[in-house]
Amino acid sequence: MVSWSLLKELFGYEALYTLSWGALFGMTLWVTFIGNFLAVKAVSREPYRKLTAAWFPVYFGVTSALGTFMFSVYSYTHPDTLGYMLTKPLTPDALQGWVLAILAILSAVQFFYIAPATEKVMFKRAAKERAEGKAFSDPTASDELQALSEEFFKLHGYSVLMNTVSIIALLFHGLWIGTFGAAGY
Repeated sequence: MVSWSLLKELFGYEALYTLSWGALFGMTLWVTFIGNFLAVKAVSREPYRKLTAAWFPVYFGVTSALGTFMFSVYSYTHPDTLGYMLTKPLTPDALQGWVLAILAILSAVQFFYIAPATEKVMFKRAAKERAEGKAFSDPTASDELQALSEEFFKLHGYSVLMNTVSIIALLFHGLWIGTFGAAGY
């Protein structure tokens, strides 16, 4: 028979934490390795720009929220985490704390800075391409268009690097959860 205490345990910290990790890891893998590549192949550049302008703020917002939630829950359920992160950084709790903190920070930087800056440059570059009647990759494109392209690729490179580090952090933490459970060692 289902009891209130069973339901309470079912929706406890460990379950919500594990579901959060699964959602975050799945979403990150999907956006990074599947959805983005499918979209690039399925639509031309203009619809792709509009798609990413709508898609990435939601993606980075959700990843920021979930990463912060996971760091907060882990720190709450492992009270030594915050102190150990500074005094004993190689202990299991501190290491997981750092992994989750890095994940949350990178997602927040993406959400609040990198994604908006990239989107702004992307649309400026598109307007300049239309005005010049040339693609950004055209060797005869203006210096301004080439500078916008360089800025876009620099910001995009930062985003790819941060996303890659996030995937590694999520994979590492997932292996931790799989080995020791959400409650830890």
